[in-house]
Amino acid sequence: ARPLGPDGIAMRPTETVAIGERKLPVGWRVEIAALGIAIDTAPLNPKAWMGTRVPYWEGPISFRGSHSGVGYLELTGY
Repeated sequence: ARPLGPDGIAMRPTETVAIGERKLPVGWRVEIAALGIAIDTAPLNPKAWMGTRVPYWEGPISFRGSHSGVGYLELTGY
């Protein structure tokens, strides 16, 4: 484990999806320069909105770039 300071990681949305009146950032570019990490994520199901009492987006993702694999993303507050 290695702690990262506020400037140690850069994240920016690369893909958005409109669900109702919401615009959700479901694809991301993630960079950790000190570790040589630069990946782009992509959702497997961009419309994975959960309209529960506390609504949120969640779902599996794939990523590629300096590393590749699969993961999981959850977005709240939209």
